[in-house]
Amino acid sequence: MLARKFVYALVIGCLVIAAPQTSKATSIADLINNNGNIMSGNLLFNNFTYASGGNMPLAADVQVIAIAGGIRFQGPFVDLFGGAGSDALITFDVSSKNPGVEQINGVSMTANTEIIGTPGQENGFVGVTETFLPGVPNASLEVFDVEPGGEVLFDSLVFAQGYDMLSVQKDILAIAGALGSTATLSFIDQTFTTTDVPEPGSMMLLLSGILGASIKRKKSVA
Repeated sequence: MLARKFVYALVIGCLVIAAPQTSKATSIADLINNNGNIMSGNLLFNNFTYASGGNMPLAADVQVIAIAGGIRFQGPFVDLFGGAGSDALITFDVSSKNPGVEQINGVSMTANTEIIGTPGQENGFVGVTETFLPGVPNASLEVFDVEPGGEVLFDSLVFAQGYDMLSVQKDILAIAGALGSTATLSFIDQTFTTTDVPEPGSMMLLLSGILGASIKRKKSVA
């Protein structure tokens, strides 16, 4: 038991060093307890929740940081061999600060998922699956490292339409599959893109131009 605690402390220390360092971090515990929010450019992030099990960190140990176009979740997300795996769930809402004028039309996620252990003998899985329920039921992102196997550290998608607000669910699952292997993750970067919503007058002008060009073309053919 003491050896396992020592390994856990060592892994936590390494993850803190490896994670990108930045200022103005707020723990997700503070955001939850104070109904806080984070602003990044033209986006507002709020209504945070967090739940964890296994070796995953407590809410007080998960930092949320504004980055260009989004937010970063930073913490010692880990699973040590010997249990049934570890899981954490982060949820939040992201909104355009100019609803009806600018809408969210795309999202991307990157993370440093990694299975560490004796070279050539690493075994396990660590990944993040993201959904956007109930607003976008058929959309999801996933990044992961599975050993033996491979890794995908970046995923993105463009929505079929724009949204003033999205609810986001981020499920983090880690399973160390062999003695000496550890499933680790220290940061998840989440960014969104937005697009301008055409004004009604501009849309009518565009449609009028298209209609006029179509009529002129028909007359030319005749």
